[in-house]
Amino acid sequence: MSNMKYLMFLLFASTLIFSCKKSSSSCDENKVCYTQKPDSLYIELQLSPTLDDSPIEVKFFVGNSDDGELYHSFTTYNELEYFLMPVGEKYAAEAYYTEGDVTTVAVDGERLEADYFMNCDVQCYEWEKDLILDLKLK
Repeated sequence: MSNMKYLMFLLFASTLIFSCKKSSSSCDENKVCYTQKPDSLYIELQLSPTLDDSPIEVKFFVGNSDDGELYHSFTTYNELEYFLMPVGEKYAAEAYYTEGDVTTVAVDGERLEADYFMNCDVQCYEWEKDLILDLKLK
C-alpha cells in the first residue's frame, strides 16, 4: 500500500509542477510592460504625394466624417501628419487631391483604442502603437 501512495504522490506532484510552469510565450520578464492605460495616443494620417506638387487639403474629424465634429482643417505637402488624441473616440479624416478640374477625395476612419496584451499574468498596454488612417490614392 505504501508503494501505491508513493506512486500517487509522484503523479500528483508532477501534475502540479507541469501545470504551474509558465510557458515562454505567456511570460517574458524582459519585455517592457506599461500597466497604466494611456489617456491619449497618436493618429497617423498617411497621404499620397501629388503629381504637380500642389498641397493637399485635409479635414480631421472627431467622430465620422459625415456627421462628426471638424477638429482641424489644413493644407499640407507632407505625406505623414500626426495628431495626439484621447483614446476611446472615433476619428476620421478626408484628403482632397485636386488635379486640374478633377478632385478626388480619400476618406478613412476608425476608433482609437488602447491595445493591451497579457505578459506574466499582467495586463500591459501598448503606448507606441499609432492608429493609421490611410488617405493614400490607390
